[in-house]
Amino acid sequence: MLSQEQHFDLGNGRHLAAKVWGRASDRRLLCFHGWLDNAASFDQIAPNLLHLGQVIAVDMAGHGFSDHLPNGSHYYVWDGVEDILRLLDVLDIDRADILAHSLGGIIALLFAGTFPQKLNKLAVIEAIGPFTMEDGNAPKQLQKALMARIQSNSQPRCYHDVDDIVKAKQIANGLSESAARAIVERNLERVKEGYCWRSDPRLRLDSVWRLNEQQLSAFFDKIDSEVLLILGEQGMFNETMVNQRMSPIKQLTKVRVPGHHHLHLEPETASAVVAALTEFWE
Repeated sequence: MLSQEQHFDLGNGRHLAAKVWGRASDRRLLCFHGWLDNAASFDQIAPNLLHLGQVIAVDMAGHGFSDHLPNGSHYYVWDGVEDILRLLDVLDIDRADILAHSLGGIIALLFAGTFPQKLNKLAVIEAIGPFTMEDGNAPKQLQKALMARIQSNSQPRCYHDVDDIVKAKQIANGLSESAARAIVERNLERVKEGYCWRSDPRLRLDSVWRLNEQQLSAFFDKIDSEVLLILGEQGMFNETMVNQRMSPIKQLTKVRVPGHHHLHLEPETASAVVAALTEFWE
């Protein structure tokens, strides 16, 4: 099934784009992608999740077809939490069902701990929370982030050939050609010089501040809903990391399936992801 393009006005000057599969229904599954990906990262699994309801895959701020932040602004995970909250209001959803990958999963987990009453169920793929820091590293983190801002080049890099960009994406993320092309083509803009990244260069800048582990644990402890964590057998996180981080979540189910960090994009591993999601929501 082909998707449709939609745009949502969040009411704070931000507009988010989305790919939508299926007709409007009482049940909607909101999907949030990973860092420097976009809504197309759900192309492989979304058509096979329509038995769960309408699937709405959002381009998060600065990604895909969504707005960049104004000059002088920067991207923080807590702003992503606000975007989810505002999106639920726009869609008139009282309790959300959310599927999220990597960065999207980080934001969704923080949302779940901040507004537990707004969540029905949450499934995250290859996400166990944000980077944290020890309190004593705060000055160094601030220094590093501010120096990177001053030295950064905000101009998007341009290329002559899409195939070369796809190959570079394959190498960087270990993706198949089809998976890399889906993400790349939605993140490119045609210009006179060739093709430029549509995603905001500021997304690559580090945060000036990070939570510590105790603070993150407090968010996870507030999550009341059922949470499904899908991990790739060749993914980013080992069992020790997962158990240490996720233990405060009271209703957590963990599933490991074949695949790497982007296992939901690949035709060979997407079916196992769909099966796990179907069992979780049905």
